[in-house]
Amino acid sequence: PRSCKMLVKQLIVAAFLLAMPSPVVCFGHDDNSDMTIADILIEISDGVEDFDRNRRDYDILLKAVVTTNLTGPLSNPDATLTVFAPNDNAFYKLAKDLGYSSSKGYNETEIFDFLVGALEDLDSGASAVAVLKNVLLYPVAPESLTPLTILEKAYNEEEIESLLVGATIEPYLDWFQIRLRDKDPDLSDPSITFPLNLKAINGAIHTITRVLVPVDIP
Repeated sequence: PRSCKMLVKQLIVAAFLLAMPSPVVCFGHDDNSDMTIADILIEISDGVEDFDRNRRDYDILLKAVVTTNLTGPLSNPDATLTVFAPNDNAFYKLAKDLGYSSSKGYNETEIFDFLVGALEDLDSGASAVAVLKNVLLYPVAPESLTPLTILEKAYNEEEIESLLVGATIEPYLDWFQIRLRDKDPDLSDPSITFPLNLKAINGAIHTITRVLVPVDIP
């Protein structure tokens, strides 16, 4: 019955919200923020000039955005976007999945350089910048999605449209987490984590634990 289905849905929503840890850092952004998505990512990461050892900010993402000339769309106040933003640790996990190892341990400069080379190897007919651009476009949706909207899509098995032409992302429930299924079945799917629902004048940012990959990596 429909009433029973609605009750189950409400229980899933309540359980999800209760299971999520309380955010430690809110960065002071709310519905009235006049900052763009790019502004917020830059503020959280203390600029885009230097890599550091903080795995929870977005230095590698910002460096990739600048390298691929995608700063403009994320800075456009008239856009409406949702960015599923991998933090630096998410890029580190992807690098390790692709064979990265370093005697220096965690080093964001080496991680970025390794990923650029690894991504170029995925498509010998395209430049590293072109492949990297597709990786960055893939986790961006051309609409503003709240966590509850994403949860509803996961419950109803509805895909999320991507800015990458012809691509979609599949949200699904894994216990009390929202995960996002990409195009590589062998890599672990990212989950949405905190900070999430950082509201910008041109959309929202949700942090994810791994990089969404738009291709099946051989």
